[in-house]
Amino acid sequence: MKLDLTKQFDLLIFEAEKELTEEGNVCEIEYKTNKITKEVLGKAYEYNAKTLDKILEGGANIYALWVKKAGTNKWLLMYIGQRKLQFIRSRLVQHLFQKNEQTGSQLEKIKKEVKEKNKIGVTVIKVLPDELRQSVEERLIGISKTKNNCFWNIHG
Repeated sequence: MKLDLTKQFDLLIFEAEKELTEEGNVCEIEYKTNKITKEVLGKAYEYNAKTLDKILEGGANIYALWVKKAGTNKWLLMYIGQRKLQFIRSRLVQHLFQKNEQTGSQLEKIKKEVKEKNKIGVTVIKVLPDELRQSVEERLIGISKTKNNCFWNIHG
C-alpha cells in the first residue's frame, strides 16, 4: 500500500511559510539600549514578558528570528527553529535573553545585532499535530535558504 501525502504536505508548507515569513507578522522585541549586559538582558526579558505572552497566546512550535538593520524598513529572516509546544517560550528566552551553555541558541548573534543598533523581531506558528513540527521546520529552512534567508541556520 502506498500513502503519498506530498500534495497535502506541500499545502501545509505553503500556509506555514505564508504565516511565518510575512514581514507584517513580525513582533519586535525591545532592548531599550545597545549596551548589552547580563542585567540589561534580564530587564529586557521582564520588559518583553507581555510581548512574549501575546506572541505565544494561541500556542506555537515553530518560530523565526528577524533583524531589521538600523536605517532600513525591511525585516531580514535570519533563523527558523522549532520546539515542542510546552517548551517554546523557554527556547525563545534562550535565543533572546538568557543563554544556557548547553543549547545552541542564537543569543550571541542577537547581542551583536542589538549592539549595532539593529532591531530584533519574532514570528511564530503552530503546526498540529506537534510531531510534524520538525518536518515543517526542515522544509521551511530549505525554502528560505533558496531565497537567501535564514543566514543563521547551519543546516537546511
